[in-house]
Amino acid sequence: MPYTFEDALAFTNMKFFSELEGIGLVAKFREAISGSANVGETGAKFFQALRKGVKAEFALNVLGAEGFEKLAVPAYIADGLAWLNEQLKKKQIEVLSTNLVSDK
Repeated sequence: MPYTFEDALAFTNMKFFSELEGIGLVAKFREAISGSANVGETGAKFFQALRKGVKAEFALNVLGAEGFEKLAVPAYIADGLAWLNEQLKKKQIEVLSTNLVSDK
């Protein structure tokens, strides 16, 4: 179970992170994926790496990686964005209908 954005991103894109070259957290994530017997063990290794790792360095490595644009968004972010989009649509309808009534 992911606890942070970084491990959620890695769990959602395991193949990408298993092949991503880099140092620091990137290397620790790659090693966790290749050296773990199951998802629980991988998650525990991610957790330990994140306790001491530099997230900014990790982000820069990921953002600059070949194939970055193909990464899948973690489910909780996709769900949150879908919810926000729905709220904005409702608000837009509300504002438009209010303007139509006040223009008459």
